[in-house]
Amino acid sequence: MALKNASTTLDNIPSDVLRVICRHVNTVDRVSLTYFALAAPAFFAPAAHAMLAHRGTWRVDPHSGIADMAAGVMIEEESEEFSFMISTETAPYPVGAFGLHLDSDGEDIIKDSGGRPRRYLLLPPRDPERAFLADAKDVSRRNMLVAGCSAKWSLLPIRDHQIRFFSARFKWLWLAPSTCNSLHLIVASTKVQRDQLATIPPSVQDLTLHFAVDRKFDLNHAKQVVDALPPALLSLTVRLHPEQGDLFSYFLDRVPPTVRRLTVNLDGEGELDALCLSRLVACLQRLTSLVLLSLDVNAGPTRLEPIVLALRHCALLRDLTLNVTLRTSDETADCTRLEQLLPTGLDRLVFAVISEHHFEPMPFSFPPAARELGVSRSTWPLEVGRSLPLPSTLARLDLIAKLTERQHPAALIHIIPRLPATLTSLVLNGMNLHEFGTFALLALHWPPKLQTLQLTRCALKDSNFSGMSSQWPQTLTRLDISFNPLTTVPVPLPLHLRVLVLQNLMHLDCDEQPSTWIAALPTTLQVLDLRETWAMNAIALRLVAWTQPDRAQRVSLGVESETVDREIMEQLKTAFHVFE
Repeated sequence: MALKNASTTLDNIPSDVLRVICRHVNTVDRVSLTYFALAAPAFFAPAAHAMLAHRGTWRVDPHSGIADMAAGVMIEEESEEFSFMISTETAPYPVGAFGLHLDSDGEDIIKDSGGRPRRYLLLPPRDPERAFLADAKDVSRRNMLVAGCSAKWSLLPIRDHQIRFFSARFKWLWLAPSTCNSLHLIVASTKVQRDQLATIPPSVQDLTLHFAVDRKFDLNHAKQVVDALPPALLSLTVRLHPEQGDLFSYFLDRVPPTVRRLTVNLDGEGELDALCLSRLVACLQRLTSLVLLSLDVNAGPTRLEPIVLALRHCALLRDLTLNVTLRTSDETADCTRLEQLLPTGLDRLVFAVISEHHFEPMPFSFPPAARELGVSRSTWPLEVGRSLPLPSTLARLDLIAKLTERQHPAALIHIIPRLPATLTSLVLNGMNLHEFGTFALLALHWPPKLQTLQLTRCALKDSNFSGMSSQWPQTLTRLDISFNPLTTVPVPLPLHLRVLVLQNLMHLDCDEQPSTWIAALPTTLQVLDLRETWAMNAIALRLVAWTQPDRAQRVSLGVESETVDREIMEQLKTAFHVFE
């Protein structure tokens, strides 16, 4: 009855607004969106559209055969039952992924009249009593027997052109949807064939290339991939190893001038040679339409200076992420000079100073960012607090300390009272808020529009939350207090909280305290993330009881299956939308 009432209310939402909602849910909990699609007829189309058009929460694994195409299914045409599944993922039936229609032998992929693979979107069962898997004794590593699953309710036939994204190892590129606009390819040791290169859809506008390193890596084959870059790219991301400098130089010379968003990420601790950096400068000078740039190239301030100067040619640049590596104390002055050269007029700036020896840069000298600012450094001494630019238009602020919880961030004494009233998101990571009344000071200066608050690895203890009932921001909808030495969850919680993240609370007393804080969870809660929480069995049953009687909506619960007994996990799946 509660779900029916909720469905009736949502039926009144305009279709364009419902699409926006579904796209957001797809990015945070794709599995729950598949259930939402079946909740009412009005929800099906916008939910299915979001799952076909946007990648959502799938993660690309370099060691996985296929990422988005998570399974192949063999369908008996007469009975419309599928009895076979070939899966490259750990889950035997990954709802929200796509299946490929296999022949009767379960080997070859069935294609349509246009020569493209037949595809299905894997939806959850409409009948909750039906089991996904039968007990089968003979299950090989590659094949898993599936019984009692009807293709009518578990598989949604979709046309090739409806899928807008694809991610996989390069050898599976031929499976890419013909009109997808977002492509994520992992280029490893597999030999590249010319016919494979021809299958890169010309419609691709967002491309990620991950050049994995192994002993069979072939530079010439990787260069062939670069030669096949689509000519009308708007967004380009490349991940490679510093040892692949020749490939990186080759890549930079061939970046299409249409690119508006460029991300470069080096995996490893090595440095790029001078030739690579000079090619990067030349590349940026050509990209006059660049709007977003993210650079993590493991370089010091002196080597980054020509790159920052080249950004003067990018008049449209509004979003910049830059990681600076300090190796000697002499580079601190160079870091200050680099900050002064950063472009003005940015909407978003993320500036990270990385140093294994914790050399202290001088006070901040970079220009203010209008909307979002993220700063990461080893420590936050008192003198840098006054220099942090905090414009009155700032909506998000991320401050990260690399010396987690070991040194008090004295700079916060000057930063907290200056928090802009426009701030809607505040992230503090690695800041020791427990000492010297720092958290109490923060509680006195909550921005009036704050919606998201993340206080991770901040050494917060139970005593810090004493008397918080009247001090939580009234507008707060998302709270993350993960990785803190708390023995219980602070109550009462914000009245309008929708998302609560409690990851890795290693000191949590799961025997005595769960009933107290579980009973105090707000009725507005939509997501409860308890991943990496130990002794989940002790609180799982209380969580199930908390959902009774029927709630107006089903809560999404983050929990790792290996931390909970199988029988208890089944109860959790009945009461929650469980995600791992």
